[in-house]
Amino acid sequence: MTHANTEYGPEHQPNGYSIRNDERAIKLLAKSLPKQLRIDPKTLELLLIDLDQTLIQPPDYEVPHFTQGVFNDIRRRTEVVTTLMTGRHPGSAEPYLDLLGIETYFIATHGARVQRKGLKPIYVESIHDNSAKKIHEIFYKLREEGLTEDKAVLLFFQGNVAAHETSNSKVLKTYEKRNGNLQFWNVGPKPTFDVYKRNELPEKIVIATDSKERAAYVKQELQKRIDDATIQYLIVNETQVEIIRSDVSKGFGARHILKELRIKPQNALAFGDGFTDLTVVNEGIPLILLGNAPKDVKAAARDLEARVAIVPLTVDDEAVAKIAKALILNGYT
Repeated sequence: MTHANTEYGPEHQPNGYSIRNDERAIKLLAKSLPKQLRIDPKTLELLLIDLDQTLIQPPDYEVPHFTQGVFNDIRRRTEVVTTLMTGRHPGSAEPYLDLLGIETYFIATHGARVQRKGLKPIYVESIHDNSAKKIHEIFYKLREEGLTEDKAVLLFFQGNVAAHETSNSKVLKTYEKRNGNLQFWNVGPKPTFDVYKRNELPEKIVIATDSKERAAYVKQELQKRIDDATIQYLIVNETQVEIIRSDVSKGFGARHILKELRIKPQNALAFGDGFTDLTVVNEGIPLILLGNAPKDVKAAARDLEARVAIVPLTVDDEAVAKIAKALILNGYT
């Protein structure tokens, strides 16, 4: 087992040199990875890839042409299955499945859901009734204390449907624009918990806010006022507090995909940049953590006695495509 306290590959040089366009350096990077991360193309069966800040990034959230070409080549020339593991709802992930030709199971909602596009999920893990009710209660207490709708909006997610209160706030409009494939359901002004949940408990609750500082405040207040070990709080895109069950993760979702596809963990490889991506290591899946991962995520990766390699390449460099090309298509193992 390799400790994650080393960052692999050539460093950026003082004269501005970057590895991003140096194919020879990328070959060396692939060769310098720990043995268990230098996957033999003959044994590699599955790639699990995070989406935001790993494969795509703002403001356009588009998959670059080079990346598309690499994964089209992998699909045509090898038996390796590629899939996504994302915190997004299914509908928001589906355009990327189409673009990359992914037809197998994928992980959505931070691991609370695994399904194939357009089909019923293998499983959905919803937030418990009492937990969801308490979140609703505390949110509207914060509203009474000054958290007005122009500062934060509450959304209950059930698949591709997001229930929200009546609001003309910029916060909601921004969230709607960012999540075009969602069905937004206006449930009226200051809706009760039962109206919010309809007949189904949410798999994810989102509090969209107007700033990074506001999101941190909301998360802190929820944690302080709600004593509930069955839920976890994630900050997403800096301004969103996303709440899911504490017993689900991308690792949890990956376990189900491995089982469905009958693939051993050592024959899979994951790419990511966040805390939720680190959870795949718990299932025995090696992880390549991109250089743009936040400092606290890198620190957590170094503390893990697990199969994690932190590489200098970033999402700007199309790191996933370049490393996958070196490891799989060019056989630099």
